[in-house]
Formats: sequence, structure tokens, C-alpha cells
Amino acid sequence: MRLSSRTRGDVLILDVAGSLTLTSSRGALFSYVQGLGRGGFKKLVLNLHNVGDIDCAGIGELVNVHGELSNAGSGVKLVLPHGTVRTLLEVARLLTVFEAYDDEDHAVLAFNEDVRSSGPTEAARRALTVSGMSTI
Repeated sequence: MRLSSRTRGDVLILDVAGSLTLTSSRGALFSYVQGLGRGGFKKLVLNLHNVGDIDCAGIGELVNVHGELSNAGSGVKLVLPHGTVRTLLEVARLLTVFEAYDDEDHAVLAFNEDVRSSGPTEAARRALTVSGMSTI
């Protein structure tokens, strides 16, 4: 697993690539996010677009990240990959926990829209509906 971070305005984007599994990550994602959290960010996009494999340990790590950030008052949104990883996240019902988007632009835009409204934007809803997902 490879992790890198960058910003777009006031949104921190964490790019995750490779496998998010017990043997490949071993808690690295959670530790990385904890380290970033010391910087005081309030908006995080986890870009999973380049994640090719995930198992129950990886799903657990995503849940831990969500809990850690929620407890710190930070928001988190996912950019989802296509294929098997997306299906596993749907089956695990993780998409009922996270707001999820098909692309980074919509995830970042949703943070900006959240300031003005109480939920996901109409554009974000349309983006997910077009992709066949209607979890938000």
C-alpha cells in the first residue's frame, strides 16, 4: 500500500494505492491519518480510486479512520474505485457510514456545499445515481 497526501483548498486528500489488506497495510492507513490529524485539518477525502484489493482488515481500518475523524470533529468522504473493491464496500455496508463519490471533484465540492446545506449536494446525488449508487 502506498499513501500520499495533498491539499485542494482547505480539503486534505489522501491518495491510497495498492492493497488495503491485513498483510499489506497492518494499520498503516489509520496511523497515517492519526499523524495528519495532528495538523488540525477538518476535511479529508480518502481517494481509494487506485486500491485494487481490500479485505476485512482493510474495511476495519476504514471504519477506525471514520471513528477517529468523527471524534475529532473532522469530516471524511470517499472516492471509490470501480469493480470488486467497490462491491465489497457496498456488501460491507460501508457506504451507509461514509459519503462516497465517483470522483475527487465531487467529493471536494460536497465539502464546500456542506457548509451551505445539511447534506450532500444535488450534483453529488446525480453523480452517484448515474453510477448506479444511491446511498446518499
